[in-house]
Amino acid sequence: MRVGLEQFGSGLNSFQLLTHFDASFLKMDRAFMEDLGSNAEHQKRLRETADKARQSGKQTIAEYVQDAGSMSVLFSAGIDYAQGNFLAGAGLEMDYDFQ
Repeated sequence: MRVGLEQFGSGLNSFQLLTHFDASFLKMDRAFMEDLGSNAEHQKRLRETADKARQSGKQTIAEYVQDAGSMSVLFSAGIDYAQGNFLAGAGLEMDYDFQ
């Protein structure tokens, strides 16, 4: 079974949690997404967190993706998965492929 942690990256040392809990997925804190396309500090912290997650063998998820500028930053930062209204609105049906 694979599990994930939500609201990751906004704490003082979020990676310290991983010494106590082996998560496969790290869902970036929504605060990173605020003005991501134009906020250099959020971009820097997102990149640093994504790099460290990748080095630790964790996959990353960004939520609340609302615009192309944010998607571009996420792509260049190496975020593994994205979700939000820019990609698709919320719907009743979900297509899961758990392997």
